[in-house]
Amino acid sequence: MSRLHFAQISDIHIRKDYSSGLLHDMFDSLISPDEKLIQTLQELKKEQLDFIVITGDLVHEGNEADYQHFQNILNSAELAVPVLLALGNHDRKRAFCQVFHKELKNGRYFYFHQIREWKIIVLDSAGEDHGLGEINTEQMEWLEHVCAKEDKILVFMHHPVWWEDSLLCLGENSERLRKFLSQQNIRGVFCGHVHRNSMKENGAFSQFTAESMACGFDYDENGIKVRERSGYIKAFADEAGMRVDNCFWHAKEVYEIPGNTLRNILDKKE
Repeated sequence: MSRLHFAQISDIHIRKDYSSGLLHDMFDSLISPDEKLIQTLQELKKEQLDFIVITGDLVHEGNEADYQHFQNILNSAELAVPVLLALGNHDRKRAFCQVFHKELKNGRYFYFHQIREWKIIVLDSAGEDHGLGEINTEQMEWLEHVCAKEDKILVFMHHPVWWEDSLLCLGENSERLRKFLSQQNIRGVFCGHVHRNSMKENGAFSQFTAESMACGFDYDENGIKVRERSGYIKAFADEAGMRVDNCFWHAKEVYEIPGNTLRNILDKKE
């Protein structure tokens, strides 16, 4: 088996203009996510990567102007490797497809990318009219069809398969997905959404969540403390398993989101 070297970036929340809109005062306290992404892509150009994947919340408001701005950043980076994109709850699928010239399958954006013997699965865990995580039945049926037990598989999506707070992980078909993945040759499941890095085991496969490129979240009973803590993952996969390195910017607390505000954001998109 050949060694695979890749990077995962997540929750970049790109906007052309951060001066208005959802949580604009939070972004006033942060280093621009655009600046962080541009610098990170330049750092990753120095690595011998096979691909880069960005696991959702590509933009913050989901409009075409922001997707065009994001595409311009990617084009300006002049990357020599594939950049795979997943969609998150802040994304708007049709606006994304309009700018990136992609097609939806019954309203969802999911696919696989083959690199040598590795099958890279990208799922769409974001519902259309809310921020909660779900893998619809059509995606599950597609996944069960395209994956063979001998495949070497990596899975990428926005929402974690499981998390301490059920509001932040998959709901629909989560048990079906977990059972299916447990029966496959899965080398890792890579997610975002929670704005903090973690590694969790369920006995059959490992789940890795990446830091947000925009800002880090620390959770408590009162809500979320937003920190100027950004990062991404660099990983190697081979016959021996996975090596995952978390790469960070500096950290400081800059903002606080009350718990009821988070719930309102996830329960219904603005």
